[in-house]
Formats: sequence, C-alpha cells, structure tokens
Amino acid sequence: MRTLSSWVDNLLERFAQLDEFKADPNTLFKVTYINKFFMAPSFINAIKQETAQIKSLPLNDLYVKTDVQKLFTDQIEEKATDGAYVAGFKLEGARWDLNTMALEDSKPKEIFSIVPVVHC
Repeated sequence: MRTLSSWVDNLLERFAQLDEFKADPNTLFKVTYINKFFMAPSFINAIKQETAQIKSLPLNDLYVKTDVQKLFTDQIEEKATDGAYVAGFKLEGARWDLNTMALEDSKPKEIFSIVPVVHC
C-alpha cells in the first residue's frame, strides 16, 4: 500500500517523462523508466518494432532478450546501440546480487530492492 504523497510523486515523475517524450518523440533516453509508463508492454513492443525496421527482420520472429547490467541509472553514459536500457524494476522479498548476477534472498529488514539497469 502506497501513501498518497508517494503516489503523487510517482504521478509527477510520469508526467515529466511523458513531457520529455513529447518534446522530442524520435529520441530515446539513455535509460527509460518503464515503471513510469501507463502501458509498459507498448514500449517493449516499440523496441521490437524499431529493431525489426533497422535490421530488416520480420517482427514476428523477434523476441525480447533482457540482460541485467552491473550499472545503475546514474552510471549509464550513453544510450544503447541496440534496443534500450530500462530501469524502474523493484523486487519484493528478494534482491539482485551484482556479484553473482542472480536473484538472492533479501537482506534482513529489507523488503524492497532495486534492480540495476536492464538492457532489452
């Protein structure tokens, strides 16, 4: 259960991201916060469509491959050359271990954990 102030902050962040997209819709961000979209699957589908156009592949033959990076959003210096960097994933009751690059049990008294940037 979120507090009202947390919900309002999230809504304002969504509007800010959409305003940036509106200003220049043909340019992807270095890292896109997928949790700020109202319809996140549409963004993933757009990544597939762009890749299909660039590589002249049939859209139906493509699938989304994800690769969790060892970097967080503030450490990404340039946008992905193929696909997109996506952030905004949170784990409940687990955490992503950067050493083993796998899911691990959560630390004591830590309910939520942020996943590093994911390359789609």
